[in-house]
Amino acid sequence: YLFYNALTPKKLLPVYSPAMVNAELVPEEIQHIRKYHTIADFSLTNQNGETITQEDYKDKIYIADFFFTTCPSICPI
Repeated sequence: YLFYNALTPKKLLPVYSPAMVNAELVPEEIQHIRKYHTIADFSLTNQNGETITQEDYKDKIYIADFFFTTCPSICPI
């Protein structure tokens, strides 16, 4: 068992950059990006009124998709 684990490569989740996917799916202005990209430090308030920062996701895999709305009540998104 010890030798099996030592000789079995660890499977890693792949990270894709815009240049690695079908160009039709990527906006033209970022198709040239060849390296992995990051987002700047952030501090946001979630739906429970709690402040969320990048530290809440340290050492975790996450997808960041930021958007803003001005719905007067429940948004129809």
